[in-house]
Amino acid sequence: MTTIAPHPTATAEPAPPSDSSAPFGAMEALYLFAIAQTVLFNPTLTSVGTLRVYLCGVTWLVVGAAAVVRWTMTSDVVLLGANRRLAVVCWVSITAVGVHLLLVGPQVYTAGSFIRLLYAPLGVFCALAVYERIDRILDITVGLVGLECVILVLSRLGSPVDLSNRLNPASLGGRNAFGAFLMVLIVLRVSLWAYTRRRPPWYVLAGLGSSLVALVLTLARSPVLGLVVGLGAISVSALRRRGVTGRSLRAGAVIAAVLSPVLSQPAARKRLTSLSLDNSSGRNDIWGTALDLFRRSPIVGHGFGSFNVTSPNIIEDFVSSAKYGPVTPGVAQPTSSAHNVLLQVMAEGGLIGLAIVSWSVYYLLRACWHAVLVPVTLAILVDSMFDTFPYVVQMSWVLGLVFATGLQRRSSEEAVEASPLG
Repeated sequence: MTTIAPHPTATAEPAPPSDSSAPFGAMEALYLFAIAQTVLFNPTLTSVGTLRVYLCGVTWLVVGAAAVVRWTMTSDVVLLGANRRLAVVCWVSITAVGVHLLLVGPQVYTAGSFIRLLYAPLGVFCALAVYERIDRILDITVGLVGLECVILVLSRLGSPVDLSNRLNPASLGGRNAFGAFLMVLIVLRVSLWAYTRRRPPWYVLAGLGSSLVALVLTLARSPVLGLVVGLGAISVSALRRRGVTGRSLRAGAVIAAVLSPVLSQPAARKRLTSLSLDNSSGRNDIWGTALDLFRRSPIVGHGFGSFNVTSPNIIEDFVSSAKYGPVTPGVAQPTSSAHNVLLQVMAEGGLIGLAIVSWSVYYLLRACWHAVLVPVTLAILVDSMFDTFPYVVQMSWVLGLVFATGLQRRSSEEAVEASPLG
């Protein structure tokens, strides 16, 4: 197990296990406010050229500033170690982008490109600042998301379940990003539940149920596939430890009862079970273009934010609809997403970019790794083969919940083991 080196000005004694019943401080309250604003109220504040600036984005910058203050004032060895790793990752990334600008030119970079580069590490940084209370924050987040899902689902009652009536909240990144967001929350919270064997509060259970229904109603297949893989990993782990129990059977029955009204719809079943390349919403065309771009510049790529391909099969893309008017199925529609994180990074950053991204994730994850993250990591990997959810500004902050949850579980258990009574 990797040990986090102590800060020079701090003692190397492990922090005590977090007291989840302790009241929230100002940082925790501000972090929760940013989550609530992002999930429930995500209005457009203004437009700068082609860039849409969200009010919640400004709030996350404020939370980031507060996290910097906590970083400079804390003596928590665990937080200092994790933040140092994140700082190293950011320094390497900034240096790489600067060199990349010199190699490929600044014309391929946009304001949106730099914002996307900022918000994923910003979301992780803010979550690490409140890692000791992340279990309660995760519960509240699931409850808030569940409320938003109820609002979205109610707006679809009485409408047929098909491609023209699927959930597609543009202010939350669109159907694919929103579906991936729900997938991460569901798998992460269920994994924590299975690991600790502590039943969540009623509002968390309700939030998980409504999130599950909303995820299926997006009719986005990659998040559903990731969900199946994540929950499957949890089930295998639970069965290995405890075997088939009455609780697991009841959980399966409840999930089936929640989803049966949706899955009984022929359109939903057909959509979620059609996984061929011929019915991939243009992904086969997009992936081919991404590979072609990579072959043209395999070492350094073409620049972050440079991917822009036209697919004759991509339909209902909310970005295209906003920029180019109503989408007509069968007509070529531009997209800035390769619908595959690996191919996107290879096309835009080449082998050097892929190496830096891979190392950054591995280096930071080493400080936060815990068994509870195995299912959600698998789920994210599966979804990332068909979409680029971590690129979406409105949703990339949820990665912070994943890292902070692992850090909290790991630090608490290490503190217990190091205790004389452990």
